[in-house]
Amino acid sequence: MKKLIAGLFAAILTTAGLVAVSSAPAQAANCKAGTYDCVKVKVQAKKPKGPVRVNKPVKVKVPVSTVGNIQAKGTLKVTITGPKGFKKTITVKVTKSKDFNVNLGKLKRAGTYKVRVSFKGAKGFSNAQGKTVIKVKAKKKNKK
Repeated sequence: MKKLIAGLFAAILTTAGLVAVSSAPAQAANCKAGTYDCVKVKVQAKKPKGPVRVNKPVKVKVPVSTVGNIQAKGTLKVTITGPKGFKKTITVKVTKSKDFNVNLGKLKRAGTYKVRVSFKGAKGFSNAQGKTVIKVKAKKKNKK
């Protein structure tokens, strides 16, 4: 009976606004796959629209998303490898879940380039990877 009266008294005080009730979101001490307090993050590298030509600037769209409305936090690393040992790495700090347009610059040689995207999550966020392939074509020859 005492518990019932104490619970009723607490409910009355809470609804009257005399006692505040708040909660803070849980923070993961160490985010491991499969734990309930680890926010899953998804990254993917999307090919540029249209053909890619030699010596033309190339941008890759990288959407970073999470489940629900929580904003992702961490570091996004975009690595592009190509013909003749070409390798370039671009690092972006992520504080929001959104689409990142990463400028890869002008690609000097025709051929196949591999774009790998890796997200290293901050405390409470999972790591994620994605990849795509870009085919760069030689310049168009002018017909006379």
